[in-house]
Amino acid sequence: MSRQRQIEVRKERARRELRRYRITNTRPGEILSLYRVKSGSGYTYDVEIRNPFELENRCSCPDYESNGLGTCKHIEAVLIHLEREHPDEFRAQRARLAEEKAHKVVLQLAYEDETVIKASFDPALEKPVRKAVEATFAKSGRLRQAKADPRHMVETLDQLEKAVIKAGGQVQIGVEVREFAQDWQRQAEREAEMARLMEQVQASQLEIDVLKLPLYPYQMLGTLFLAFTQRALLGDDMGLGKTVQAIAAVVFLKGQGKLGRVLIICPASLKLQWAKEIQRFSDESVTVIGGTKAKRRKQYAEGSTFAILNYELVLRDFDLIQALAPDLIILDEAQRIKNWRAKTTQLIKNLTSEYAYVLTGTPLENKLDELYSIVQFLDRRLLGPAWQFIAEHVIRDEWGAIVGYRGLDKVKRKIAPIFLRRRKDQVLHDLPERIDSTYYLDLEPAQHRLYVPREAELRSMFNVPREDWTPEMTGRLLQLITEMREICDAAQLVSGGMKGSSKMAELSAIVEDWVVDGGHKALVFTQWERVTRLVEEALGGLPVGMVRLHGGLRLKERQRIIDRFHQDPDCRVFISTDAGGLGLNLQAADVVINVDLPWNPAKLEQRIGRAHRIGQKNAVNVINLVVENTIEERVLEVIYQKQQLFAAMFDTDIDEINLAARSRVEEMRQLVASLLGEGAGG
Repeated sequence: MSRQRQIEVRKERARRELRRYRITNTRPGEILSLYRVKSGSGYTYDVEIRNPFELENRCSCPDYESNGLGTCKHIEAVLIHLEREHPDEFRAQRARLAEEKAHKVVLQLAYEDETVIKASFDPALEKPVRKAVEATFAKSGRLRQAKADPRHMVETLDQLEKAVIKAGGQVQIGVEVREFAQDWQRQAEREAEMARLMEQVQASQLEIDVLKLPLYPYQMLGTLFLAFTQRALLGDDMGLGKTVQAIAAVVFLKGQGKLGRVLIICPASLKLQWAKEIQRFSDESVTVIGGTKAKRRKQYAEGSTFAILNYELVLRDFDLIQALAPDLIILDEAQRIKNWRAKTTQLIKNLTSEYAYVLTGTPLENKLDELYSIVQFLDRRLLGPAWQFIAEHVIRDEWGAIVGYRGLDKVKRKIAPIFLRRRKDQVLHDLPERIDSTYYLDLEPAQHRLYVPREAELRSMFNVPREDWTPEMTGRLLQLITEMREICDAAQLVSGGMKGSSKMAELSAIVEDWVVDGGHKALVFTQWERVTRLVEEALGGLPVGMVRLHGGLRLKERQRIIDRFHQDPDCRVFISTDAGGLGLNLQAADVVINVDLPWNPAKLEQRIGRAHRIGQKNAVNVINLVVENTIEERVLEVIYQKQQLFAAMFDTDIDEINLAARSRVEEMRQLVASLLGEGAGG
C-alpha cells in the first residue's frame, strides 16, 4: 500500500469515526491551537494543528508516532471538524500561512531508512534566512554531516534557531523534534560510557559486583548493555541467564539513583520464579500481583522495587499500572506480544517508562512481523512505519501469500543498537555437552489400524485439484494431521475402545535405564496434557518418584511441584506440557525426553533449555521419540525449515530467505505433500 493510500485510509477513518470523537480546543477562538481529542475507545490524545494544509501537525497517539506519514485519523478528524464548524476562519489561515512561507523554516522528523530531522522551506525563502538554514541543513533538507554529531544535537538546534531569527526569519521546531534531539544526544553519551566500562570488563579491570552471587563476564557485559541502552532487547540463548542480567541492571541503575519502581510482565507460570530469583540474587523488595481487584490494588500500592504480574492482568489493571508509573518495564518471554493486533499487545505498547527491557530467546518464531511488533514496544520509530517495513521486506506471490523475506541485513543493522544476542557456544565454553538422539519406533497394531485410514484420506485430499479445495477441506485436513500425531503417541487418544502405544513402552524402558539404574533425573515433555497422564501411568510401575506439571495448575501448586523435583532426591522424573515448562530452571535434570515434537523449533529449544543452561554440571542427553514412516518423521523436516528464518535473522549473514509457499490452499497442499513424503505437483 502506497504512502498516499495510507494517508487516505486515515482520512476515511476520520470521516467514519468523527461522530464518536469529542474535540476540545484548549485555546478557543484560535485555529492553530492544541486540541484534546477523546476517541470512542475512551483514550484522549493531544492534537497540535500547526498548518491545516501541510503535513506539519502532530498527535500524541501511537499511530502518529510510528507511521511516518505526518498525520493520523485524529489530526484528520480535527481538520474536518474545523472546516465544518469554522469555515471562514479555516480558509483564512491559508493566506496567512502563505505569507509566512517567505521567511519560515519548519523542522520535522522524517523516516528515510532511519528517523532523521529534516528542514522544509519554500523555494522563495528570503536569502538571509536561507543562508542561515543552509549552514546547518543541505538543500535536500538533511542535516549536513559536520552538523550531525548527536553529542551536540540540542546545541545545534539552538544555534540554528538563533541564526534564523537574527536573519529575520521564523523557525518551527516541534516538541517531538526537540525530544528526538535530546534522546539522540543522551544516547550518544550513554553509548560512550557503556563502551568505556565494557572495555574495562573485557580487560578484567572491572567487575560488576551488584548481586549476592557473582556474574559471568558475558553477563556483566549484558548488564551494562541493558543499563546504558535504556530500551533494549536481550535475545540470549535460553539458559544464559537473561533474568539475572535484568536484575543486575536494575540494582546497578538503582544504585546510581536512576530508577525506583520496576514492573515485570511475564507468563503467569513464571511469576513466582521471578520472585525467587530476585530474592536469591538481590536484597530488593518484590510483590507478586494476583488475587481480586481490591487485593491487587493494595499490592500495587505496597511500594516494592519489583512488581510482577502476568500478561493477562494488563487488560484488567491498565489504570493501576499507569498509576504505578514504573521507571522500567521488563517483558519476559516477550513473544507474547508478537501479534501486534491483539488488545493486550496494544495496551502494553501504550505503557510508558523511561527504561524498557524485552527478554526472549525467541524474538522471532515464524514471521518477520513478530520481530517488528516486539521492537516497536522499545522504539516506535526504529524500524519505520509498519506499512513501509512490510512492503520493503516481505515477498508475496500473485495471490498475496508470503513466500519469503528480503533485506534482512538492513533489519539486523537497524536493530543492532538495541539488540544483544549470545549463543551458548559463544560464551559458555565450559557448558556441558548436549547429545541429541532420535529413537525410531514402529506403530503397534492398534495404532496402525487407526493411522492407515487417516493417512489414506489425507493422501486422497492431496490428489484433489487445487481449484476444488474448500474451507471445509482445510479444516478436515488440520483435524487429520492432529489425529495422526496423537495416534503416534497412543491409540487411546483418538479411540476410547482401543489401546496401544509403542512410545509408552519405550519410554518405560528409557526411564528404567537412565533414571532407575543410571541415577539421573529426567524431564519428559509432550504437547498434550492427556499424554502426561499416560506417561504417569506408564511409569507408575517403576520404583521412582515423579511429578506432573501442566498449564492448568495454580501457581502455588506449580511451585510446590518444582521445589519437590529440585529438593527431593527420590523425585527423579518431571513430566510436563510445553505450557507447563515455559521459562523454568530445571538443571537438576540432565536427561530430556521428547515424547512428541512441537511444530515450532523455538518450543523444542525451550524444552531442552530447561536443563541445558547455566548451573548444569553434567552432559545433557536429549532423546526424541519418533514413529518411523509416519507424519512424525516429516515433522523433523518442517522444524528444520522453520529454523531457517530465525537463523537468517540472528545467527548468519543470509540477506534473503524463500519460504517456498504460495496461496493458502497451495501452502496447505505443500504441507500435506511434505507430511506424506510426496512431491508438490498435481
